[in-house]
Amino acid sequence: MLNVVTKLKVLYMRVSSDNQSEEMQLNAAKRYLEQYNSDEVLILCDHGISATKLPLHKRPQLVKLLDLVREDKVDTLLVYQRVRLARDFYEYLTIISELIKHNVNVIFTASDSPQFNKDIVLEGAYAIFAQHEGHLINKRTSDARKQAPHRIFGYDVTKTENGRSYSINEKRGELVKQLFSEAANVENLEEFLILLTKYKKLLGRKVEDVLKILKQPFYAGYYMSQNEYHHLPHVPAIITLDEYKSVNKKLEQLEKQYYELKAQTQDSALIRPICFICNNEMSLKMNAVGTEGYFVCSRNHKLVDIPIKQLNDIINEIVTEILNNLNINELEKKCLSFLTSLKKENDRDKITCLQAIRNIEYKLCTTYNLSKPCNEAKKLMAELSVLESKLSNIVQKINECLREINELVRLIQLVLQESLEGHERRLLAKMIIKNLIVHHEYVTCELFFHEFFKSEVLT
Repeated sequence: MLNVVTKLKVLYMRVSSDNQSEEMQLNAAKRYLEQYNSDEVLILCDHGISATKLPLHKRPQLVKLLDLVREDKVDTLLVYQRVRLARDFYEYLTIISELIKHNVNVIFTASDSPQFNKDIVLEGAYAIFAQHEGHLINKRTSDARKQAPHRIFGYDVTKTENGRSYSINEKRGELVKQLFSEAANVENLEEFLILLTKYKKLLGRKVEDVLKILKQPFYAGYYMSQNEYHHLPHVPAIITLDEYKSVNKKLEQLEKQYYELKAQTQDSALIRPICFICNNEMSLKMNAVGTEGYFVCSRNHKLVDIPIKQLNDIINEIVTEILNNLNINELEKKCLSFLTSLKKENDRDKITCLQAIRNIEYKLCTTYNLSKPCNEAKKLMAELSVLESKLSNIVQKINECLREINELVRLIQLVLQESLEGHERRLLAKMIIKNLIVHHEYVTCELFFHEFFKSEVLT
């Protein structure tokens, strides 16, 4: 006698915040759940997870649902509305493609929700509406936060029946006023860095938080929406709107220069090291804004730290030792062989993909009236679009392989000529150094291509 495997009837629910309830979604699904045996029903819920803030892979119960679908364990999916699955157009198409592929019966339980259609074009139109609605929700939420934040430095916030009331905190409000006053007199990046470092300590905040304060028209009793200032009568002003505008006019250039300098400082580390105790990537700390920093263990293991300059000196020593002990001919031969085989594999995929595209195009042209496409034609057109995208990715991979082959040959030639520039040495270091492990008093190094060197680990 054959064992019949009973597939699951899954109810999926999602609410965006912790203070929301799934009760409405559950009640809407009850009349369907009553038709099923309890042992074939599975209820999944992502509680307190916003679809506009967290990507699909960070919604654990939705990921579990899709895994079950791919394993052909789901017969029916109950969900309140489309937006409970996703608000992003591409995420929604990804989800429904799996549901259609594995023949899952989808039921939207909201009374005003159009029922699921296996026509991916029609469902795509619904997804566009959902994404647009998500953008509107984000804008409304953002405007609400600008007008009545839960907390804001410089103010004491009191919750009332009508919302929130704000009163200036005497000590912190004075610090905010001083910050704007001094920012108005800053003339260059150097003075701006001194200002940020000073108020980072005075406010007990991060540099980015100091920048956010300077960009808040709330301190002038206004908020900005659609490039216009709107007065907030419930907010006592710490500065005038003219003072705010004057400071932010200077910020336009200074903030950009600050972030460029910060990126250069962070990028000055040739390779990011890891801690020998927890094996986690170390965090970059700055002695002062815009200065060269040092790495510390991200898990706060004591005495596991190293300045960027010392780390770079060690990397340069390792690269020099490697170059002096490198079997260049063997390395070039094996790397070129690998990259060439990778290119051939992508070439084969390209040919297969092109043939599939031609077959679909031929079928569309000879079988269907494309001025009034039927559902089957729409599916083929959707498949054609996917294949064209896949082909584009394959061509991109082939070009990347060719670039890597040319770059490798060029670097090896430069090594032979002993004329590596600084940025080329950095690139070579990243190609051959797998991990830099910081201990209490020394650093060890694990290498890629270790078979081409005298030792796998250098100290």
